[in-house]
Amino acid sequence: MTMNVLEVQELTKIYYGEYQLNGISFSLGKGSALAVLGGKCAGKTPLLETITGRKRADSGAVLYKGNDIYTLGPENWKEIAFVPDDIIYYERKTVKRLLERTMRWHGTGTMEDAEEVCEMFHIDMDAELLALSDRDRKCVAIINGMVVRPQLLILDEMYHGLDEKTYLELLDLIDAMRRRGMTVIYACEEYEQISDYCDEYLLLQEGDCVASGHVKDVKQPGRMVSVMTEDWLRRGGKEATKLFLQFIAVCRKSEKIDDIRVLKSRVCFLYRGDMLELSRLLYAFHCKDYLVEELSWEEAVLHKYERWSE
Repeated sequence: MTMNVLEVQELTKIYYGEYQLNGISFSLGKGSALAVLGGKCAGKTPLLETITGRKRADSGAVLYKGNDIYTLGPENWKEIAFVPDDIIYYERKTVKRLLERTMRWHGTGTMEDAEEVCEMFHIDMDAELLALSDRDRKCVAIINGMVVRPQLLILDEMYHGLDEKTYLELLDLIDAMRRRGMTVIYACEEYEQISDYCDEYLLLQEGDCVASGHVKDVKQPGRMVSVMTEDWLRRGGKEATKLFLQFIAVCRKSEKIDDIRVLKSRVCFLYRGDMLELSRLLYAFHCKDYLVEELSWEEAVLHKYERWSE
């Protein structure tokens, strides 16, 4: 039986008398990647800080390769790299000196690798850290975590400060390392930002895990369709009623339509098909007044469609 690289068991952290984390559990094997998702104040950063020992849990356990995270020796800590969201440099030193010091402490990584990655992202290794732009500062922090080839890499809001091109190139580089055995945790607000690079997800809301699972099991969010029934009601009579019932029956038989809801003033459903087919369906049943909205990933996973309430 293969031992998990990281195991989190019923982790609870109370801050100023209120829960920051409430019974969080998950496990990660070698070479896996987890997306920790949620908006502001969801608990992502407290979770990462507790996992990495920066904050101590009030209850539960964090195990790295079967050992309590709070009792790890220096050799085990050298296998873990954490890149926080906010990167602040205080020392007047160059990028090269920072990377040299990090590699010396970890005892892994080579200056050749560091130079190659810095060149890839147009980072001047002789530049002072305090003079770096926001983009270069974030790049250097991520490179500083990657270059030592950790067994567990943890990144908090990695995309902050990066342009899309740099962000995706860094993700590709990290993903290549993951495929060679490195375990990765990403924390970010949006599922779409990271879905192509993760095996599993964990969705937090106010410190609670409200959803989790395998990324491959997540369906495409699709679109929310609201068809107003005022036209049918205005026409009245048996023909209008018959047309309305036929429309509902066709929707229920369609494999591309889910979660049909018949409300007082509208019919709502989720649609995961081609927009042309949807247009033909609505035209066939004389649906002139309707609204098509993009469904967020979070709404799809939690099956909460507050926009549909009367």
